[in-house]
Amino acid sequence: VHDGTVSRTIEVGLLKGADNLTSEYVELEGKDGNLYRVFIDNEGNTKTIKSEAFTGNTPSENDNLEDKDEYDKYCDHLIIKDKSSDEVVGTYRLIKSEHLSELKTFLTETEFNLDKIKDFNLLEVGRAVVKEEYRNGIVISLLWKAVIRYAVYNNIDYMIGTASFHGINPNEYADAFSYLGDKFLSPIDIRCEVNDNSSFPLKMKENYNEEEAKKQLPPLVKGYINLGASIGNGVYADIDFNSLDVLIVLKIKDINQKYLKRFLEE
Repeated sequence: VHDGTVSRTIEVGLLKGADNLTSEYVELEGKDGNLYRVFIDNEGNTKTIKSEAFTGNTPSENDNLEDKDEYDKYCDHLIIKDKSSDEVVGTYRLIKSEHLSELKTFLTETEFNLDKIKDFNLLEVGRAVVKEEYRNGIVISLLWKAVIRYAVYNNIDYMIGTASFHGINPNEYADAFSYLGDKFLSPIDIRCEVNDNSSFPLKMKENYNEEEAKKQLPPLVKGYINLGASIGNGVYADIDFNSLDVLIVLKIKDINQKYLKRFLEE
């Protein structure tokens, strides 16, 4: 690929939790604008450490802010590498319904009740991270393309995950949340409710400023909306990671056909 300044050879690969991979330790900036550090160990486990930009703490390789859990060894990891340097420049963690035979619940269920869609074949996506100098349209597009292909080829019904707004004051994003609740709320038959603890209503204002709302939306949320995603009902306040989370629900069969054709073509 060519990013306008330099030609790069980008490789997109998939790791099973138990696959071997040479150790990598790389600092990345996520799509939400926050800084992450990702370590992929010799067993293929992906660990993510939130930096001071997210938690107020400075990370280190041994920091107990390390985002490592039992899901890593069972799920799949989408990895993007720059072949010229052989470094990992992007990751996405993928958890399918079939992984729940070992895991029992999705991580999303700590924030949202998924009972209305739990019987479908689900794909939970998380840790969407791309290194800063690679956060251009081409590399992000490759990441999206790989995830959508994975979903289609695994006969996924719905892709789910949370998207974060930085900070825990919902009033800062009242226009954005109200806009999402007004225009993109999930249909009632698949509408997942936020868990009662640490939550806020999605529609905070009857009269919101749509132009301001769009400015407040993180790029990840805008991307999902363009694909045709809907939003669960409510906002979850994640105090530990200083974020306000909304639930993304994307029905694979309803993906905007313009984008779907682009993602599936060779």
